[in-house]
Amino acid sequence: MTTFNEPQEDLPNKIIYLGHYGSGKTGSLASLAAAGYNVRIMDVDKKVQILRDYMLNAEKSPYLRAMPGLWTAEQARGTAERLSYVSLDETMVLAGATGKERYIPKGDLWGKAMGLMNNWDDGPKRAFGNIGTWGAKDVLVLDGLSRLGQAAMDQQLALSGNLTKYGSVAMDARPDINSAQIMIARLLQTLQSSVVKCHVIVICHIAMNTDETGVTSGFPQSIGNKLGPRIGQYFSHALLAKQQGDKRVITTSTGGMVRLMTPAPLRVRAEYDLSTGLAEYFRDVSGPAGSGGSTGSAK
Repeated sequence: MTTFNEPQEDLPNKIIYLGHYGSGKTGSLASLAAAGYNVRIMDVDKKVQILRDYMLNAEKSPYLRAMPGLWTAEQARGTAERLSYVSLDETMVLAGATGKERYIPKGDLWGKAMGLMNNWDDGPKRAFGNIGTWGAKDVLVLDGLSRLGQAAMDQQLALSGNLTKYGSVAMDARPDINSAQIMIARLLQTLQSSVVKCHVIVICHIAMNTDETGVTSGFPQSIGNKLGPRIGQYFSHALLAKQQGDKRVITTSTGGMVRLMTPAPLRVRAEYDLSTGLAEYFRDVSGPAGSGGSTGSAK
C-alpha cells in the first residue's frame, strides 16, 4: 500500500492547453526552454514563427536574458538550442474530371505524425528517437490537436474511399467520424500512459458544446461532437490561455464556460502572466527541470 506521507516520484505533467486562436499558446512555450526544458514541437498548425522572432531578437526577447527566480543568464544562452520543432503538412493532390479538378487531402498527415513520435528527427545530428525514451527534462508539444483530429479524419476518408466525396451532402460520414475519434482517443491514451515519461503539452482550440440539459460549455475542439467532452479525462492538467483586459494570461482554475484542472490546487496560482506562465506553473507543480520536485529555478 502506498500512502501520501511516503516519498513519491513526481509524475510528468500531461497538459491539455486550451485557447482561442491568437491567445498566445505557441509563443508561451519559449519560457519552458529558457527554464531548462528541451521543448520539441510537432508543428501542424504553422504558428511557430513567433518563436523564431523570440529566438532571434536578443535585444528585446525576455527568454534570452536572465529572469530572476525562473532562469539564469547561462540558461538563457541555451534557450534556442533547447527549443525545436518539426513542421508536418497534409499532402494535397488534384482529383476529379478534367476541367473540374480540385485539390483534396491525400490523408497522409496522420501517418507522418505517428512516425515522428516513433522516431523524432529534427534534422542533422538532432535525432531523439522514440518519445518513450525521453525523460523529465523533455517536453513533447503537439501543436495542435484540432488539426491532428482533421488529419485522422482525412486518413479515414482515404481508407474508406470517401475522400473524393468529402463535402457532399449525400455522403454518410458517420463511420469515418467514429473511426477517426477512436484514432484520436488511442493517441491520447498512449500519451497518458506511463510508457511516455516526458512532459506532454497538447495545444487545442476551443469548441462550444451544449449538452442534453441545455448547458453550454467549452471543450477541446475535435472531430464530431462526442469526443470533445471526453478529451479531458486523458489529462491531469487543463490550462487556458486567454486575453484578460489589456494583458494575456494562463489560468488554472475553472471560470466561465471552460473547465480547467490542476493536480496541485494549493501550490499553483489561479493565474499567470502568459510570457512566463508555463515556466512558473511547471516550477510550482514539479520544481525545476529534472529536479525531482524541489523548488527554485532549473539548473
